[in-house]
Parts: sequence; structure tokens; C-alpha cells
Amino acid sequence: MSRENYKCGLFFLIFILVISSSAFTSNSPSDKKDFFRDYQKIEFNLPRREADLVYLGLKGLNNRTFKLSEINAKVVILEIVTAYCPYCSGSIPEINGLCELIKHSPYAQQIKLLGIGMANSEEEIEAFRDKYAISFPVFADEDNKIYKVMGRIDLPYWTVLYHNPQGVWEEIYAQSGKLPEAEKLLDLVLEKTGLSRNQ
Repeated sequence: MSRENYKCGLFFLIFILVISSSAFTSNSPSDKKDFFRDYQKIEFNLPRREADLVYLGLKGLNNRTFKLSEINAKVVILEIVTAYCPYCSGSIPEINGLCELIKHSPYAQQIKLLGIGMANSEEEIEAFRDKYAISFPVFADEDNKIYKVMGRIDLPYWTVLYHNPQGVWEEIYAQSGKLPEAEKLLDLVLEKTGLSRNQ
């Protein structure tokens, strides 16, 4: 192969990789619409712990599974982790702190926290919760349902979902990596949703 052909071939390969990456992480309005439609269809096994059922407002469901849209809250702060990720376990003190802040705030019934363990079994997640004294519900996603909807994400991944006045769940904040300070994130949620003590 000539040097010129080699350069053309290399350029073509890089071009294909860039295009593929862009398509894989596309975030257009139509993709967002499909994302939330599919997001709300995902079913998880009901919590094993009675306290989790009560916290999420799922107590009394007759079926053995639930959807994120069935959680009794105006806002769901969702953390996606995996039990063997050191960055995920390193984020636990911050999210536990956020959980305690919300629990003792006037918004405790309106804002709920939830974790999803990507590619983890229920036994792995239970051990993960016990090891790091996680004070909010975490569910196993052994079949990678979240990954199939969201595609490639860096863990831990945070998303804040708001059940707006039109009855639609929308994403108002998302990021990978370290969580913002608890007070700042709570202020952001209140600013974007307009939640009040009386709602």
C-alpha cells in the first residue's frame, strides 16, 4: 500500500469512529423523547426491604415489579452505579449526605433518591448497600435494561427527573462523576421545579 493510500485509509477509519461515537451519544430532541418514553417502561423487581417500599410509595402494589414512573414523588434523583466501580463507591458519602439533607427538609415527601446497579445481581447490590451503609434504595439491573436505553455513560451517572405539572417526567439535570455539594444540588432542584413546602 502506498503512503498516500495509507493516509486516506487512516483518515476514513478515524472519520467512521467519530461518526459512530456521535451517533452513539446523540442527544437530539427526538432522542430525548424516545429516551424518556423507554425510560418509563423499564420494570424493576420490587424492593426486598420494607423500608424501601414505604420510602418510594410502592407499598401495596400487587405485582412483583415497578416502573420508575410509579414512584410517589415529584422529583427522583437517580444514581446509576455498579458495585465494583471504585468511583461509584467513592461517591457514596456525598449521596448519603444528600439523602439525609432531603430527609430532614420540608421536601422529604416530594424528592426521592434511588440507585440502580448496572449489570449487578440482587445479591451483589445487597452486599454493596451493607458494605457502604447506603441509606437509600438501590436496585439491581442484572439485564442491563438501563444501558440498553441510555447507551454509553460514565459511572457514576446522576440524573434528576421531574414529574412536571403536565404529568410528564423530564430530565432537569444530569452529569457523570462527582456529585455537586448537597445544598447546591437541592437548591438547583428547587429552582428548576418551583417546589414548595406545601406541594
